[in-house]
Amino acid sequence: MLNSHYPIDSAAASVEHWASILRRDGAPLIASGLAQPVCDIDIDKISIKVMDGGRHAKAMITKADGGRQEAVGTMVGVIRRKDLPPVRKHQLNAAKVPFARQHVSIVGLNTLSYQRALDNIYNICYAMHVGLPDAKVIQPTFDNLENLGVAIDLNCRYFTVGRDSSSAQKIAVDDQIDPDGVLHQFLNETVSHCIDNRVSYMRYTDDSSVEEKSPACFQVGDVVEVGYAFVGWRTGKRSEGLKYTCTLVLRSIALLEDKYSKEMFFKQSFPPKVPKHITTDIDSVPIFLKRSRSQDTMVDEEPTSQKMARLNLSDRPLIYL
Repeated sequence: MLNSHYPIDSAAASVEHWASILRRDGAPLIASGLAQPVCDIDIDKISIKVMDGGRHAKAMITKADGGRQEAVGTMVGVIRRKDLPPVRKHQLNAAKVPFARQHVSIVGLNTLSYQRALDNIYNICYAMHVGLPDAKVIQPTFDNLENLGVAIDLNCRYFTVGRDSSSAQKIAVDDQIDPDGVLHQFLNETVSHCIDNRVSYMRYTDDSSVEEKSPACFQVGDVVEVGYAFVGWRTGKRSEGLKYTCTLVLRSIALLEDKYSKEMFFKQSFPPKVPKHITTDIDSVPIFLKRSRSQDTMVDEEPTSQKMARLNLSDRPLIYL
């Protein structure tokens, strides 16, 4: 979790800086046509596609050629909390398989760009409400945290389970996600790892190019760009009518800056040492006068009492040894 050692003001400036850069046409995800900043998505181009016999619905966006693809929005924020791969043996058992997921929670540190993205998230979820007139669509809820702003949770399940897995496009599990083969042991006819279960993990090498990165590199406090789809899952009892809960499904996460997470780590691990106070007021230090040990044949040139009389000692104590 972020703590008092985290440099909020500096990180907030970086969030605004990157949010501006990644809205340019040359930004990698925009140029590839895979996603675009959520604040720039044209709501008029959003339509809703009901899938798997009504079990869930997706927000789709109309392309220039008239076709449709999954609407994926991006935004820049700071990792507040995470549960990302690689998957370890103690993290998963058979009972957890349907719910096991990649998770990240981000905050915007009260930046304007983040707030604009949040506004359009609600607009797209409202478009799902309009596109599903016979159903009740429940908007996602977000936590508002003191000093950090609004926290958004993004999830993506590792598995497609049940009848959904029979028609889904299956893909191999990446070794960087499952180095110990934990996920592999649960794959069967009704449990699959599909295209909708994949999350792309990347790092920006500069403001115009990205490279694949191990998910283990992401830490709390990193400035990242996240990409997510808008999916409504059918919930509730049939007797209560058709109801969908809108969620943000994680599609990608790209590392932008990790210097703030490192700064927080070093500050909390190695707190600054407080220097000890050294007394420099010489008037508070007593003066020690040592008598001369002379041989019997040697005599002081001047009596000690006369030497003492000429000294200006103020009121400092005299200690004879």
